[in-house]
Amino acid sequence: MRVVNDVFGTIGSCEPLIASDPKKKTEYDIAKKNAVLEAAQNWNKFFEEHKVPEKNGNRKGLVSLEEAPNFADRTPEEWQDFFGVPVDANNLKAAYAARRIRDIHNAKPKASIGVLFRGNDDLATLASLLKQMGVEVSQEGGNPLATAASVRAVLALLRVADHPGDTAALARTATVPELLGAVPEDIRPDFERFAEGREYLAAAGEALSSWARGQVMTLGLGGFVRTLANRILPICDTREAEKLGAFVKTAFRFEEEQAAAGRLDSFISLTETKDVSLPGDSNVHLVTIHKSKGLEYDVVVLPELEPTLTGFLPGSGFPDCRRYVFRPMEGRRERVAQYPLCGHDARQARTADDNRDTRGR
Repeated sequence: MRVVNDVFGTIGSCEPLIASDPKKKTEYDIAKKNAVLEAAQNWNKFFEEHKVPEKNGNRKGLVSLEEAPNFADRTPEEWQDFFGVPVDANNLKAAYAARRIRDIHNAKPKASIGVLFRGNDDLATLASLLKQMGVEVSQEGGNPLATAASVRAVLALLRVADHPGDTAALARTATVPELLGAVPEDIRPDFERFAEGREYLAAAGEALSSWARGQVMTLGLGGFVRTLANRILPICDTREAEKLGAFVKTAFRFEEEQAAAGRLDSFISLTETKDVSLPGDSNVHLVTIHKSKGLEYDVVVLPELEPTLTGFLPGSGFPDCRRYVFRPMEGRRERVAQYPLCGHDARQARTADDNRDTRGR
């Protein structure tokens, strides 16, 4: 709580906002800087010091602000040596966060670790990296159904059922042998014949679509999806199987709620936007900040503090920062540790240091 007060209680007087930048001399740059400074000072006027409830007042904790190294001058081979797994250039900061979380988990395997995210996209990326590094995670958010290859395969067949002319979906269906096993042999699309052109593609699409629609009418959407899922299940790992199971449940629920009015394209759209939770026995919990309210962890990691506060204009960024940063840093239990993992830009870390200096701490 002290860090929240130190950092956010003196934003309007920190050096990076007050000091002039000799590289930015245009009227626009000056006006923008003055606007940001004014917003920060207004923030301070209304900032209320955060206090710990008396019953928790004597509990100790640790706050660590960490900055990822600059990987720009390293080769992909060096990245892999450092992280222990292949890493894409776009995910270097996420990989550093994953590596740090792995180290914390290995050092204290019995401690519960809550990794909090603003949204689902980065959550899924970090979950994948942690798994590659040998760390099992419990995902309590950020699991779009359609990211599972097995789910995408079934959706491809449903797209053909809804639109026989969707050759991309037809091609995907034709390259999944397990899925084709459910289709009568005489109408199975043959990928090797796709080169024959439109005539074959049109005939194959119509035949597959007619059969699939007949299966939906006979078995129901949920029953048909379950039949297809059972074909693919043997080649799925545990997480893939969990998503496939959630997909089948979604189909039955959609069928029950929509009845005869339910359209295949509506179900496909629902699946593409639906998130599911994949809780597990792991002590490493990945969850969005919104869903973390009321939860407690021994260690809390905030891996998304890369955006600098000085980049926001009045009326937009600062309220978001209060909403996203304050709540996860409040109300945590004894031995709480915060590990915000900053990126290459050191301005955020310097801002935190300047604020502490301003308060004489």
